[in-house]
Formats: sequence, structure tokens, C-alpha cells
Amino acid sequence: MKYLTLIFSLILLSGCAAQMDAFAGLGVLEEEVSTFDGKRIVSVSPTWVAGDGPLYAASTKVGAIWKESSSDEVLIILKYDGATGYSSDVYKSYESLSVNIDGNIKTFKTAGITEHTSSNYNTVSRSIYTESTAIVPMPLEYLKAMVEGEKVTLRFNSTHRYEDGIFSRETGTMDQQMAKARIVEFLKLI
Repeated sequence: MKYLTLIFSLILLSGCAAQMDAFAGLGVLEEEVSTFDGKRIVSVSPTWVAGDGPLYAASTKVGAIWKESSSDEVLIILKYDGATGYSSDVYKSYESLSVNIDGNIKTFKTAGITEHTSSNYNTVSRSIYTESTAIVPMPLEYLKAMVEGEKVTLRFNSTHRYEDGIFSRETGTMDQQMAKARIVEFLKLI
């Protein structure tokens, strides 16, 4: 009976982890029609990429935007959430995204500079929460190749360092969907 209760609890917790990501706005799919030109826009908000180190996820999240008006291209969103009270990395300034698909490496430059935003000082946590967001243009066919690849790793190149993530891993330690799983759903809407 103990084992049955334990198994039931684990299943319940893994479902909760996936729901918590959606409530936090991670990996949320959206489809809309532009009021400017009447063309479709499909997006998936940035969500976790599996980490290659002791943490379950890389600190950079990945999302995407596709516009019918430029249907051969996707805009990959790189996003980092920081805080002055918890990390030495308050902001990241992204320069490029390198993708390794089964040993074939290609690097994509960011479009413009990284946008840095911050909240007001939080007196409870004694911190200022920060966001770093960059856009990386990429051919739609290359994103499809990333989804189809066996072993796909990402390198988030910023001004002073880089971070690697494992894109080919679809679920995290608590069974929540990682970026690849959400990108698969995103591509189905295009």
C-alpha cells in the first residue's frame, strides 16, 4: 500500500509541475491575427532547456515567434531572468546562439542588442528582478531540423561567457515539458 501511495503521489506531483510552468507563463502557445496586415502570428513563450550540469535546466529559456508575413523564418527568443539579491549574473548580453545537431554546428547572430529590463526594488526579497531578452532570426527549416535531430545542444553565447543546454531532452526531472516539447507543438500550429 505504501508503494501505491508513493507512486500516486509522484504522478500527482509531476502533473503539478507541468501545470505550474503554464501558470508561470512558460511554454505558452498563442495564435493571433495581426491587426496591421491580417496575417497569422504564432508564438510560444520562453521555457526551460535541459541543463548539462548539476541543475535540471539552463538559466536561459527558449521560445519562438513565426509570422505568416515572413513564413520562411522564425524568431528564436532567448530569455534570462536574474535578480540582484541572488546571483552574480544580473543581466546577460546575448551575442549569438550556436546549435549542434548531431555534430553539425551552426551559429546564428542576435538581431540587434539584448533588451534589459528590471522591476522596482522588492523590500521583502531585498532584490531587483531583471530580465534579459534577445531575438535570433533562424530559417524555419533549420528549427524543424533541430526538432528532428537525435542529439541537439544549444550554446547561448553572451558577452563574457557561454552556457550550454540540451535541446533534445523533451521532459525535465519532474516530467515538465522542456523547450523542445513546446516547440514541437508550436510547429504544429504553423
